[in-house]
Order: sequence, then structure tokens, then C-alpha cells
Amino acid sequence: MGKSKQFILYYRAAKAFLFFVRRAFIGRYSSIVKKNVPVDNINVDNINVDEIKAKMFDFWRKELHFSESTCEYRANNIFNYSHYLSIMKEIKQRFGDLRGLRVLDAGCGWGTLSVLLQKEGVQLTSIDYVPAHLEVTRQRLEGQGDGFCADLRNLQNIIKDNSYDIVVSHAVIEHIGNFRDDRRSGDAKETLNDKLTFVKELYRVLKPGGRAFISTGNYDYFVDGEVRICCFQWLPDKYQKEILKDIGLDASDYGLLKWTEFEKLFLDAGFQISDIVKLDVDVVKNLLHLLAPVISVFIPNFTPKLVDVLLHMLEYEPIAMPAWNVFLTKPNI
Repeated sequence: MGKSKQFILYYRAAKAFLFFVRRAFIGRYSSIVKKNVPVDNINVDNINVDEIKAKMFDFWRKELHFSESTCEYRANNIFNYSHYLSIMKEIKQRFGDLRGLRVLDAGCGWGTLSVLLQKEGVQLTSIDYVPAHLEVTRQRLEGQGDGFCADLRNLQNIIKDNSYDIVVSHAVIEHIGNFRDDRRSGDAKETLNDKLTFVKELYRVLKPGGRAFISTGNYDYFVDGEVRICCFQWLPDKYQKEILKDIGLDASDYGLLKWTEFEKLFLDAGFQISDIVKLDVDVVKNLLHLLAPVISVFIPNFTPKLVDVLLHMLEYEPIAMPAWNVFLTKPNI
């Protein structure tokens, strides 16, 4: 059999496996990366959410040509208040009382984190590159705080040096940079310089002793953090597009970082890493122990002891984590 035929057969088999894994574990395993199902009876907005959703859906349909299933999928993430409340819990545990502090939400998106920050009594500035994002965020904030539409790599005309006590940037850095038109997911090599420029801007606008929170998905983790499909980020563009088409989803361009790249960006910009949120492994602990005897048929060394080692790595080793929630400090100079 020729190499080209072997290649096609391999990816067809891989594609079938990806669908199996996604359908088998959706709702269980995907929650490890980022909880995707909104919790009932939690609503942090003071205004009509249906009106906000209508604007979002209109933007996605007209500007990005997203399918209806993609629009629903995106909306579920944005209004997954429990996920954002868990982020706020981590922020408050490390930063303490936020009242009166000057806070920048860099890459506010559709505004859920900005809404929660505003409720903490901060002096908030929300910035995003997409005008529609900022319009909805300002509506959700009911005109409170400041908002600017700008390229996050160049804020010098908007923000002076040493202006903020805290900067937050949740699930933004993977989208920073100029991507090829035919690309969906993959590594971040072609956008590392853009990402460094972005991180340096966050450093510049922070006061000495200021603190930052930045999160993103892990390229080396075997579930893609954006679309939550096993191995998706490692597939060639052609097969990524086929999979997205088959499941009725669309994706924005993004480049996932490896831990060594992510860490280097902070250090090169001048930051000190103060903490990394540990992963709650209880979600997969029982599942892995249950499957260990089956997996050991194919991998003889896959023992309960090895499962415990893997769980320890998932919880404590950044290189093995599905995603990173990192807390940084700008040193006092």
C-alpha cells in the first residue's frame, strides 16, 4: 500500500476515533477543560439576556457565518455563569478585596467576566478588538466603567504606563496574532512575537507591584481546549475543517501555546509567576481507575500506581494540565 493511501486510512481511522471519544465523554470529560453547560437559576446580568443573545447571534450569522449549532454552543459558554464565578473565586482568593482597585479586562469578549468584576466594586476598563463585543459588554455593564475598542498589542494611545492595579485576560492570548486564512487550530509558533507584544503591554500598564491573571488552553494536552475534541489541534487543516463541518460547528482562528512558550512569554516581559491554579482531578479519578484494567490489556504498564502518577501530574504539573489559570506579579522597581 502506498504512503498516501496509508496516510488517508490513518486519518479516517483517527477521525472515527475522535467522534467516538467526543460522543462518549461529552458532558463528562469536556468539563475538565472548561465547563460548557450553564447551571440553571444562576444569572449575574441585570438586563434582558435574550436581547443580548439576539445581538450576538446576529453578529455570528452575518459576520462569521456561523451555523445555528455553533451560535448555541458559543452562547452556552458565554452565559455559563458558574464557570466565570469559579474564575472570580480564584481571583478573589489571591487578590483579596477588589473594591476601589483599577482593573483592566484585556480582551473582554462578550463581557461576562467584566460584569462580575463590576459587581465587586472595581474601577473597570474593558477593552476588546471587536466592536460588537464591546457594544454588548457596555450594555451588560449598563454604562458603568470605561470601554475601548483597540488592538491589545498596542494600547499606548489609550492607556498610560503604570495605570492599573490588576489586569485580567481570560481565554484571549490564543487568539492574539495574525493567522493564515486557511487555519483553525494548531500551535502558536507563527504568532509568538504578537503574543509577546501583547504580554508586554499588560506588563506596561500595570503599576509596580500590580498583579495579573491570564488563562489559556494547553497545546500539548490531548483535548483541544477551544472545540473540546480529542487531538483536534494536532490534525492538518483539511481534517479540522472536515470534522467541524460534520459536527456542525465553526471555530475562530487560534494558536495554542505549550507550557515552555507560555512561561517564556511572562518571563521575557518581566513578570514573576506567583501561582497556577491546580486542576480538580476528582472528575477523572474514578473513571481512570475504572478503565485501568481495560487499558492495561493494550498498555501492560497501565497500573493503578501509574494512574495515581498521571493524576498527580494533571493536578500539579503545568505541562500536563488541560488549561492554565496563571497569576502573575509585576515586580516593584
